[in-house]
Amino acid sequence: MDDNTKKWWWFDPRNKQHIHEFSASWEILRRTGAYRLIYDRMHVVSRTIDKNSPVRILQIGAAMISFRNLFPQSSPVPSELREMVERWQNMIVNGWTPIKSYLDASKHSRTSCSLPSGQTIHIPPTYGFNNFGIPVILPRQVASKGHTALFVELCEIEVAPGKPPRIVHVEGSCSPSFALQDLNDYGKPIALAKSGRFIAVEFSLHHPVQALKALLKSGLDSIEQSTAWQKPLNRPDEYSHGAELVVGTFAPLKAIAFFQANQPRNVIERGFGTLIRPERINKILPKLREEWIEWDSAERARFSPQKLRTIIENESRVAWGTEERNGRLAHQSTSRPIRPKEDLDNLACADCAPFYKRQHSQLPNALPENLRTDSDFNKRIDTGCRLIRSVDDLFLPLLNCSPKSSI
Repeated sequence: MDDNTKKWWWFDPRNKQHIHEFSASWEILRRTGAYRLIYDRMHVVSRTIDKNSPVRILQIGAAMISFRNLFPQSSPVPSELREMVERWQNMIVNGWTPIKSYLDASKHSRTSCSLPSGQTIHIPPTYGFNNFGIPVILPRQVASKGHTALFVELCEIEVAPGKPPRIVHVEGSCSPSFALQDLNDYGKPIALAKSGRFIAVEFSLHHPVQALKALLKSGLDSIEQSTAWQKPLNRPDEYSHGAELVVGTFAPLKAIAFFQANQPRNVIERGFGTLIRPERINKILPKLREEWIEWDSAERARFSPQKLRTIIENESRVAWGTEERNGRLAHQSTSRPIRPKEDLDNLACADCAPFYKRQHSQLPNALPENLRTDSDFNKRIDTGCRLIRSVDDLFLPLLNCSPKSSI
C-alpha cells in the first residue's frame, strides 16, 4: 500500500501546496498511452547512441531527425498537435518521464513559473513564446489559459489635431501601450475621437471566448486593486455601448479594444463579451486583415523593391493564413479547463478501476473514505478514464497506434 500512497501524493495534506492546474495536468498526461508511447520510442532510439563512438554526433543528429518524424509525413497533422508533441519530447529530454510523479519531476527542474494566484511552481524548461509563461501540457488546457494571452491596461490618451496621440501608462500591463507606441512610430496612429482614460484590452481574435473572458476578469482585478482607477459602482441594468475603438496590431490576428474607463466595470465586461462573439469577430476581422496585409506588403516592398506588388501581397496573405492556421486550436482544446482538485480525485478513481469488482474494504488505503463510500463511484471512474482517453483518442491515431485504455 505504500506504493499506492506514493502514487497518489495529492491525498497527503502535507502536499496541499502542490495541487494546482499544472500538477494535475502532469498527473493526467503521464498516464496517457500517447505520452508513454513517445517516451518508449525516444528511449529505444537513445539506446542506439554510443557515448564513446567517433560518430556520436552523427548518431545524435539521426536521433533528433527520428524524434521529429514521429508523425507520418504523408498524412496532414494539425500544426498545434505537432507543436504539442514537440513540447512533450522536450519535457522527456529534460527528465519529465512518465514514471515520475509531479513531486519527483519538479524536484530537479530549475525552471519556474508564476501562476495567476501568485504561486511560483516548477515546470519543464522552455515551452515557446506563445505560452507567455503559462504552462500548457494538455490540449484542453488552452480553454482556460494555455495558448491564450490577454493584456489589460489602464492608460491615458491625449489626442491633439495634427499630432499622433500621446499615450501614458497608468496601471496594469504595459503591452497595449508598447503596441500603440509601435503603431505611432510606424506612422499608423490610432484614430481616437477624444482624449481621456481608457481600459485597453489586447487580445487574440481567434482564441476561445471562455478563456478571454476569464483573463479579462483577472486583468481588471489587478487594476482594481490600485486607487488609480476611479470608476462608478456596477450598474446591473446598464448596457454597454461597446468599444470606443478596435485596432489591429503588427501581429496577425491580434487587436486592441478601447473602453472608456469612467464606465462601471460590469459594463466594460459586457462590452468585451459582446465584442468577442463570433458574429462580431467575423465583422471586424476582414478590415483588420486587409490593414495588416497592406502594412506587411509595404514592409516587404522596402526590403525587396525588385519584386512585383502582386507577388508581395500574395506573400503577405499567405503569412496571415499561415498564422491563422497555426494558431487555430484543436476542437478538443476547448472542452473545458483543468480542475486540479476534482480531476486528481477522478484520476484516483480511474487508478482504482481494476479494484472496483472487489469489496470496497479491499480498495487501496490511499483512497480517502469519502471516495470509498461514494454512491456515484462508477461515474467517477468513468470520468477519470475519460480524462486520459481524451488525449489518447486524439494523438494515438496520428502516431499509427490504436487508442486503448492505459489505465
